[in-house]
Amino acid sequence: APARAAAGPGSAGAEAAPGGGTTAGRPGAEGRRDAKGGLTVGGPGPAEPGASRTLQEGAAAARRQRQIALAALGNLPFVVAMVGTPVLLLRAGAGYRLIGLVGALVVLANIAAQTLAGRLSQRWGKRRVLGVAEAAAALALVALSLDRAVPTTILACVLLSAALSLATLTWLAWVQGGVPATEIGAVTGLFRGVGDLSSVVGYTAFGLISAHLAASLRVLAAVAAATGVGALRLHEPGETARGWGPGRGAP
Repeated sequence: APARAAAGPGSAGAEAAPGGGTTAGRPGAEGRRDAKGGLTVGGPGPAEPGASRTLQEGAAAARRQRQIALAALGNLPFVVAMVGTPVLLLRAGAGYRLIGLVGALVVLANIAAQTLAGRLSQRWGKRRVLGVAEAAAALALVALSLDRAVPTTILACVLLSAALSLATLTWLAWVQGGVPATEIGAVTGLFRGVGDLSSVVGYTAFGLISAHLAASLRVLAAVAAATGVGALRLHEPGETARGWGPGRGAP
């Protein structure tokens, strides 16, 4: 049986290691044995919990930055839904009364999309909701670039606005997920601020390229599609290699 070390400060209960030494005073070695019951000495102890937490927080912050950047990119086509709808309807030959009715219909579609955003995210996951919403926005923009008929313009504008309202709210919920309560305000402010800056760029660009509206709509459709692909490529910790997560409610 191994000999007990002499009693003394810091050595109570320490056992003698092979060769006559004890395990007392050796960092990370106290009380540790290998699979055969022998003593292991001199090896490093387990990783500090604080270091692991710091790495996780850094990865989460980097992921939020990518999410905010993608949301700002996806906000550019939203300019067409907000400012371009009257322009597109006038181009199609609609009167002012019809433009007002379509504006009210767009608002109702936005309300419906925002109401369903949480339920859809829980059922399908935020990334899939974003992928579908951005694809729908791209499809609407392509339709607007190809057909100037009033019915097509109305349907495409309503679909575009509802899809991008759903995407914007889903992006915000995803960015806020997992953020400590003390940082929610800062993260939300950053998200809103970057989104507003992208809107400034979008409004300015829309005015400059309105003479080439069909081509600009196709470019914005490509932007929406790229945003959807970027959302689908974002992964959360613990997700499977295919990226859909372990369950229905995965991001």
